[in-house]
Amino acid sequence: MLDKIFWPDETPVAPVFPNNGLFRIHGIVTEADLTTSGFVVGKVGQTTGFTFGRYSSHLDACTNEAGVQPIEALIYNYNNTSNDFSEPGDSGSAIFAGDGRFVALLHSGEYKNSTTHVSNGTPAYFVVEQLQARYTDVNFDQHTC
Repeated sequence: MLDKIFWPDETPVAPVFPNNGLFRIHGIVTEADLTTSGFVVGKVGQTTGFTFGRYSSHLDACTNEAGVQPIEALIYNYNNTSNDFSEPGDSGSAIFAGDGRFVALLHSGEYKNSTTHVSNGTPAYFVVEQLQARYTDVNFDQHTC
């Protein structure tokens, strides 16, 4: 069933989703990959649980009050009838693609007509770059279990 959500119009090219609910997130969606819009993403949040959304390739590039141009990945609700992708309490959730790659780290949402219109995340490639710059021995490619 999850394959049909992540790849509604094509044959999946991803791992089978395990029945035990433990889906390994491995690899990251690169900055170049983020130029492709509309792919389906998922996340498991403390408030909303497992939800689906659609990634927008329009990275938010507005300059803030401090003159800094933050990098934001924008995630829209899956469709017009789906529940909100995120709600307060979901911050810190990993947003992932159907192939298991880390897309972004959820941190906020914008409301419109009392529903989350768009959710914001920091792109994974940027999160990983910052962690590797600060912690030189960090290894995101290690497999345990």
